[in-house]
This record gives sequence, C-alpha cells and structure tokens, in this order.
Amino acid sequence: MTYPPTSKAQKINSFLTDAKKLIEAKNIAVNTVSIGGSPDMWQVKDIPVATEYRIGTYIFNDRSMVEKEICSEDRVALTVLATVVSTPTKNRAIIDAGSKVLTSDLFGMKDHGRVVNFPNLRIVQLTEEHGTIVSDQRTNFRNWTEDPNNS
Repeated sequence: MTYPPTSKAQKINSFLTDAKKLIEAKNIAVNTVSIGGSPDMWQVKDIPVATEYRIGTYIFNDRSMVEKEICSEDRVALTVLATVVSTPTKNRAIIDAGSKVLTSDLFGMKDHGRVVNFPNLRIVQLTEEHGTIVSDQRTNFRNWTEDPNNS
C-alpha cells in the first residue's frame, strides 16, 4: 500500500491492525499481513500484526542505509565505476552512469548518488544513461577523450 515511516513501529502496527479489522469486517479473510522497509528490519518484533517481512536493500547496505545511519559507508556492498565523458563547465561533469545504474528513487535524499572521496561533488540529475555531477568549486575532472591514458 505504501512505504512505512521509519522508526514508527507503533504507528505502523496500529494502521495495519485497523486496516485488517476493516477488511475482515467485510468477511474477507486476511491470512497474511506483509510489511517491509530495510531501515527498521531489526524492529519487526514491534509490529506483531505482521506475519511476513520483506526486506529490500539491507543486504547491500546502500546509500539510503548510510543516510539513515543504519550502517557506515565502508559497509556498503557495491559502488559504481563511471567515466567522465564530458566537462561542459568548470564545475559540471557528465558521467556514463544514469538511472539504469544509479537510483532515481530518492526517498527524501537530495541527490542521486555520492562520489566516493569527493564530498563536494553531487550527482544532481540523471537521464537513463548519463548523470550530471556538479560542485560549487572546480571539479578538476578531465574528459577521457582529452586524455585517454589519464596521464
């Protein structure tokens, strides 16, 4: 039905209990109450109406888990290696990673990813196959076409 609010087990349990009662009042059996939400998977015991828990990204410890302080950045299972294909301005770069490899589901986060070891760079826009990195300062990136040996 919806994504559950983080750290609101009592509210989730109340909502689901009320929904279950309303459905059962119409003589419809509710055998399974399925819930999910990786950040709260360790609090599932606080939602006793649930009979099933579907966990999403917790196994990968993605950026959303880092942002919610569920894990640290060094525990993230996967990063994406992208190539800078264009530097149209001093503070903007285009990479060959877009929504097909980076997330378009922001869930309250401001940007579409992080550039490891470069906290001043932000991935602010995606097309299917390209991403836009911006910075308040120079990015200091060079196009691979300008310097294919990266020398």
